[in-house]
Amino acid sequence: MKKHIKIDVVSDIACPWCYIGKKRLENAIDLLKDQFEFNVTFQPFQLDPNIPVAGVELLDYFENKFGSMERAKSLIGNVEKVAKEEGLNFTILDTPKIPNTMYLHMILENLQLSKIQNDVAKRFFECYFEKAIDLSNIESIIDVMAEFGWDRDKTLSVLENQNLKNIIKSKIHNFQKLGVSGVPFFIVNDTFGISGAQTTDVFVETFNSLEFDTTSNKVDETCDIDDKNC
Repeated sequence: MKKHIKIDVVSDIACPWCYIGKKRLENAIDLLKDQFEFNVTFQPFQLDPNIPVAGVELLDYFENKFGSMERAKSLIGNVEKVAKEEGLNFTILDTPKIPNTMYLHMILENLQLSKIQNDVAKRFFECYFEKAIDLSNIESIIDVMAEFGWDRDKTLSVLENQNLKNIIKSKIHNFQKLGVSGVPFFIVNDTFGISGAQTTDVFVETFNSLEFDTTSNKVDETCDIDDKNC
């Protein structure tokens, strides 16, 4: 009988390391699928909840955040290089706006018990980092969800659900109380934490051993709140 591994992935769609970490986790799961049964659920986190609903111009945001476009391009170039090694074709600077990711989290929260949650999360990441699609535009979100069989009214009803928004804010607050300040953060079997976009080998080794030191969790590339390097 396969051992069951439950993984809660705390992430933000606007975080490049979250997409890279997702890909590495999926690689590890594929390698171990004959040994373990995995249940992966995406959980919300917002690196910048103060971004307006209409989004902000990406180039302006990066220049303000990183101090100059030269520094921003250098950091982005490093991330894109790592992403390419994982088979991901990032085109970050082509993206028109950085969205407030609350609406995206509301969709994913609505799909907590759905088998398509992982696929929708992947599609959001792909749209933002590889297709330069403006996810601050509600019409873009409607178009994405139409790919999964949602009509316009269903998508809008979720985006207008204040209760969902409150649930997400509460979850983010609880994760912060637990010490999560950067993402991606992987919670395994409700007990152990793995911080950062660990390599596939690290995920495989960790799942095979299931021995964690909860006082010194593994840390790799993450995006932190107010991080000047991500």
